[in-house]
Formats: sequence, structure tokens, C-alpha cells
Amino acid sequence: MNVDDLPTVDGDMPARDGPSQPELLIQAPSERLAQEMADLDRRLVEAREDYDNLRRRTERERSDWIEQASAELVGQLLPVLDDLEYATRIECLDPQYARGIKIIYQRFADTLKGVGLEPIPAIGERFDPRLHEAVQRVEAGSPKEPLIVDEYQKGYTFNGRLLRASRVKVAVRL
Repeated sequence: MNVDDLPTVDGDMPARDGPSQPELLIQAPSERLAQEMADLDRRLVEAREDYDNLRRRTERERSDWIEQASAELVGQLLPVLDDLEYATRIECLDPQYARGIKIIYQRFADTLKGVGLEPIPAIGERFDPRLHEAVQRVEAGSPKEPLIVDEYQKGYTFNGRLLRASRVKVAVRL
């Protein structure tokens, strides 16, 4: 028996400030459990956030990888597109054969355009060193800014990014 549990001189039991001993035994574990539950809830929220971040990062990396692989493949197909375009400009004795080459070129160009390939405008445009590669300059008295007068090789963008710069002849005032 505890001294505090003994009756006072007047026979009354002492007034207690706070919970009794059995209440403390019950309350302490429930507070501890509540604290553990709050900690587990916090860890669960953090784990969900980590998972969402991982999922978004993985999807972004996957998307970037697909974009890069697609650009590489389309870049490897550009010489074939160039050859077909050149073949459409060559005179041919058989008009049906020439028509067939033009159809094949157009289908191939349309297919590549469908996946994101776009030709860079060149002839008559202002020279832009980010999109054009000047391989020849000619003197011209009138242009205030360098203008493209001929295109030796078409340039292309793929999904908004430069894939190959146009190789051009530029008229400049000297």
C-alpha cells in the first residue's frame, strides 16, 4: 500500500491531482499506440510520395528514351529520304517508273512526318545559324540580312528538336 492511499487525520481520503495508478497503466500504452499509429501514418504517406515520385521519374525517363531512340532511327532514315527525293528529280524515260518513285517518296515522307519529322524552311528565308549550315556565301547588294538562296541538303526537326541542319548557300552584302 502506498502512503498516499492512507486516510488523512480527519478520515477523508486525500484529493488526487490527475489519474490514478490503474488509469496511468491504461493511458500510457494507448498514448504510445497512438504515437506509433501517427508515426506509421506519416511513414505511409512518405512511402506513397516516394512511390509517386519514382513512378513519374521512371515514366519521364522511359519517354525520353523512346524519344531519343525514335530520333536516332529517323536520323538513320534521312539518307534514304534524300535519295528518293533526288530520284524524283532525275529524268526517266519511263513515265510510269518516275511516277512510282514519286509515290514511294511521298508515302515515305508522309510516314516520317506522321511520327514528328518536319523539314526546315530554307530558300528565301533569313539565315538562322541554329537551323542552317552555310556552306557557301555569295555577294548580293540588296539584302540587309543574310538570305538563303539555295539549299544543298534539306534540314529537319524531329518533334521540335533539330535533327539535321540545312546545308545552304547564303546571299550576304559584302
